[in-house]
Amino acid sequence: MNKTFSKIRIIIVFIALITGGILAWQYFGLKAETTNWNTYRNVKYGYEIKYPPNLKMEKEELEKRGIPVEIVSRISWSFPQEIPEVTKEIVIDIRDNPEKKPLLSFLEYESASCKIEAQEPTFARISCKEKIEGTNQGLKLIDSAFGKDRVVYKISLVILGLISDLDFPHEVNVYNLMFSTFKFIEKEKEIKAPTPESNSRDNRRLSDMKMIESCLEIIHDEKGYYPGITGSNQWDTLKGFCNLEQNLFLPSGPYEYWVSSDNQSYILKTTLENYHQLLKEDIDGTPFGKAAVQCGIQGENEREYCIGRGTK
Repeated sequence: MNKTFSKIRIIIVFIALITGGILAWQYFGLKAETTNWNTYRNVKYGYEIKYPPNLKMEKEELEKRGIPVEIVSRISWSFPQEIPEVTKEIVIDIRDNPEKKPLLSFLEYESASCKIEAQEPTFARISCKEKIEGTNQGLKLIDSAFGKDRVVYKISLVILGLISDLDFPHEVNVYNLMFSTFKFIEKEKEIKAPTPESNSRDNRRLSDMKMIESCLEIIHDEKGYYPGITGSNQWDTLKGFCNLEQNLFLPSGPYEYWVSSDNQSYILKTTLENYHQLLKEDIDGTPFGKAAVQCGIQGENEREYCIGRGTK
């Protein structure tokens, strides 16, 4: 009896050591891979995440335009563009959830092309692979979301373009490593009040949007369509049509311009520094689909201001 019991105990200890060793290897292996990574901290929404140095962070572009990177509701990192027709990025998007809706509703799950990998009250994840109808483009998406204090923290891997292979193991691994470093931190206790300078920049952005809107309507009246190619930000294309380099005070941006596949609808977007009453009346959500322009969700944290034609 005692010998049998001793053998069983030895086996249990052995299994525990093996299991613990595997878990420790996974933990410390992940930690070692991200040791020399950079860290992004967002004090307004209370989180931080690590990212590899070779990814291009949107931070530089935001700071050039006077937008504090530590308080934005949306931030992205782009992979090196090895193929011109393919864009690969990791995006963090913060959204209000005052009604405590299920997290899956924020991931825009579509049963035809997506698989649910996790669905809990405070965490959800989906993965999607699809060919975009009416185009020769493909989409790979991994969408994860945390829910905390009536706020949704969405972390996405988005790969879009002329792609035949929808696996992308390297990009998926980087995404999973970044995801493993995400953690909540203490939010700043007071949100900085709008300054005269930031209000002035926002007013200029709103004025710019009206001017660009007028230009687009003139183009449509003359040509019968809105310029550009669907599926990506066409701001550079639009600059050529509207001569925007001379007319716009560019540091007041950033701006985005997206067009529908039939070139009869468009979305213009800018990101404000402060909340504005016009955000109650603008276009929200993802009017051109989850891989296109992100227009935010109405609420006091929204800063994405979108206008357009031919959209709901």
